[in-house]
Amino acid sequence: LLPTVNPNFQWIRLAQRIPVKVTLNEMPKDLQLRVGMTASIKIIKH
Repeated sequence: LLPTVNPNFQWIRLAQRIPVKVTLNEMPKDLQLRVGMTASIKIIKH
């Protein structure tokens, strides 16, 4: 579950939190992923 974000100001737009499932075909050995990390994604339609 995601924590609730309560806006303090109405003029600030909160980021949307959307849970996704990610599969990595090749991951660098020195990369450590943790639950709750932030990511920027790009969706490529095939």
